[in-house]
Amino acid sequence: MREQGRILVLAALAAACAVAGQGKSLEVKSTWSAAPVNVDGTGQGWSANFVPVGDPPILVSVENDQQYLYVTVRTSDPKVKSQIAFGGLTVWVEVPKGDAGGIGVRFPMHGPGQGHSRPPGSSEGESSKSPPVNSINEASTEFELLGPTREDSLVVERDPNQPVQVAIGDDSGVLVYQVRLPLRPSDEHPVAVGAAAGAPVTVSLDTARPKGQPPPEGAGPEGSEGERPPDSGGRGPGGYGGGMEGAPYGSRGGGHFGGGPPRGDLKTFKVGLAVTLAPAPAKTN
Repeated sequence: MREQGRILVLAALAAACAVAGQGKSLEVKSTWSAAPVNVDGTGQGWSANFVPVGDPPILVSVENDQQYLYVTVRTSDPKVKSQIAFGGLTVWVEVPKGDAGGIGVRFPMHGPGQGHSRPPGSSEGESSKSPPVNSINEASTEFELLGPTREDSLVVERDPNQPVQVAIGDDSGVLVYQVRLPLRPSDEHPVAVGAAAGAPVTVSLDTARPKGQPPPEGAGPEGSEGERPPDSGGRGPGGYGGGMEGAPYGSRGGGHFGGGPPRGDLKTFKVGLAVTLAPAPAKTN
């Protein structure tokens, strides 16, 4: 069954060349999640409603319920797997043309001075082939929380009791990246997507070059090629980056897992999704 699932992923990726390319927004309809979804990097219990992006060769699935938005990214491409595992993937969600900001995560994250060692259990040259993402998931105890703007960031601990969840894992050679984000703000968690079930949102997925990897030949200055601005280190002007009191996460500097930069030239990517959240199902008598 696991091998069959991997074959389906590979087949969908192979057929994705005819789908929208890099930098273009894809229209995606979210699927209603009738039961709580576990964010554990396995993909078990998640929707099979995957949309092929094409360039990069990834599959994306979006789900929601009344409280949360769930995004899953799957890929078997070795370079994309290395790019996500060692450079981190940023998922940012907001209401189109809204003025209330949004929310996002960057994970795995690699802090300054901590991006030069290989993952546990890896060997010399292994990182360019198949990153041990399960080891990365276990070692990455923190992620970067973004919002209400992408420039507002705070390093927070992964906590199964908090609204924002993120995980990365391996499913028979397929990298699985999962994130859960709150749809509506609350007193306990004021930073959220800012949308209700059934509303439209925009989702962007992008990566940065792994620490220590030189820019591709002909690339512009640092910060181009879709990279995020330098980290604010939790000192942004607002939101959690502004030192909001009572934030529901414990934050602390350092301690991130530092995966070594993959060998070879890995191209960063940015994908935009125009998502229509699934409405709540009609109540039956």
